[in-house]
Amino acid sequence: MDQRELQEKYFQSEILKSQLNVIAKERQSLQEKLMEIELTKATLSEIDGVEKGTTIWSSLGAGVFVKTSLEDKKKFMVNLGADVMCEKSMKEVLEILDKQLGDIQKADEELLKNAGKISEELSKIDKELAKLVSVAQEHEQKLETKNNQR
Repeated sequence: MDQRELQEKYFQSEILKSQLNVIAKERQSLQEKLMEIELTKATLSEIDGVEKGTTIWSSLGAGVFVKTSLEDKKKFMVNLGADVMCEKSMKEVLEILDKQLGDIQKADEELLKNAGKISEELSKIDKELAKLVSVAQEHEQKLETKNNQR
């Protein structure tokens, strides 16, 4: 039994555990984005039922809201990324949000698939590691027994 082999398996196991932790954090981030999109869709649905001129609370972000008057519920400003804003209809906004939901769900499924593969590999390596440790312990016990017999 080689000490280097034991260290190598342990190192592989730690790397895989680290990868699983990264995937778990990425999945948590995706779940938060899903919840944000679902909340946005629900808010849009509520706005659809509000009359023009109604006073509403509008989010400025970070839990800060301002009282505003709803003047136009047919046009929404959408951040397209890179600080580019574009005016869209509610239907277009909902389509964008649905596409984002689909993209996030696909990404989450891929992460879940990768996590499964990593978990299988980790299980295999951990079994090999346990076997190597057991062999090393047996070897040590035999050496101790030999030394005690002298």
